[in-house]
Amino acid sequence: MATDHDLLVARICLRAILPVVKVLLEDDPKTARKFFNTHAIVQFIANDEKGPVGAYLQFIEGGVEVVQEIAEHPDLTFRFSSIAKMNAMLPASRCCRRFAAGPGWACSGTCWDC
Repeated sequence: MATDHDLLVARICLRAILPVVKVLLEDDPKTARKFFNTHAIVQFIANDEKGPVGAYLQFIEGGVEVVQEIAEHPDLTFRFSSIAKMNAMLPASRCCRRFAAGPGWACSGTCWDC
């Protein structure tokens, strides 16, 4: 079973990292053109004893929506055997681990060095 810390990191990452894809498509016309005719659901899901945890990206004609639930019929699924393993793959998880460690930690200035 995932720890409270793992669940917190997963929640932060799924709600903060996945929406970055939407920003990329809105702000970068070259990237948006690559996804213009894309119709797909890309899911990120991790198993846990209390039930699966995840979210998905729904691509529709150059746009993307981030949905904070499990898709019934995804086109592509990134499935992890545990929440901790999903967190390890998501780029912000290193910073989130330090943040969730509590008061007193010192950041070197960039999350990737924390």
